[in-house]
Amino acid sequence: MKSELNLTLITTCKGRLHDLQKTLPIMIASAAREIVVVDYGCPQGTKDWLKDGFPEVKRVYVDDDPGFNLGRARNLGAEVATSDWLCFIDADIVLQPGWAEWVRNTLQPDCYYRVHQDAAPDRDGIWGTVICSREAFMRTGGYDVAITGYGGDDTDYYERLGVEGYRESPLPPQLLQCIDTPHEAKTTFTQVKDTQQSLKIGHLYRYIKYNIHAVLGRELNLPQRQRLYKYCRDAVLNNDIQKPFDLELRTNMHQHRAIVTCKLQYTITAMPDRPSPNPVDN
Repeated sequence: MKSELNLTLITTCKGRLHDLQKTLPIMIASAAREIVVVDYGCPQGTKDWLKDGFPEVKRVYVDDDPGFNLGRARNLGAEVATSDWLCFIDADIVLQPGWAEWVRNTLQPDCYYRVHQDAAPDRDGIWGTVICSREAFMRTGGYDVAITGYGGDDTDYYERLGVEGYRESPLPPQLLQCIDTPHEAKTTFTQVKDTQQSLKIGHLYRYIKYNIHAVLGRELNLPQRQRLYKYCRDAVLNNDIQKPFDLELRTNMHQHRAIVTCKLQYTITAMPDRPSPNPVDN
């Protein structure tokens, strides 16, 4: 009998119980050390279903948010995980034969693993699955909870793993299968219902955030990121992407505390597919 995998599978559920009922038994049979399910206020009775049928599964319950924040849900799942490796996986992903052997023989501490878009261009549902070490998760600070809409949270996390020096390595797409889900179901519990609009907001947010990071040498704090995300959401929804974003920062200059006010003016003619980590002319 082969030993268990030193890996925690972390999945989330809000309105996806019908998918979780199909995928959770396969996750349990995968030889992972533990399974964590974050019930993010699921209205379908996920809490009772898990309690009655799967006592071996670690459960996290969120009851203070009528919407859905994937980044926050995944971060909460990671907080209770005990394995050296974490796998973030959506409730509609079915693990395929060979998964456990691949994990057992592949993982290296300086890498993170995900399916690259070029390897499965017609299967975007599996792009959000990622495996990283606990150390990598802690160094990045986890997912950016300022991203509240559909899309962008996983790409943002991958890019910050890269900034921290972790190498992207391929997760074979044949090891994952996504249950077909209508696009509109992905935004049921988010403020912006149009998936393309939501993706544009995520692209713009990451683009500006990484430009600011390149200038400051550090990431914005959470209240600043939340204000920036709201700015990007308003800009996209109102079709106004040329208004300035004002940001007040407190920083030390030559051992004296000063207040620095930055006024940023971005003129964008097209939304980039991926954010640039390099500053642009303002």
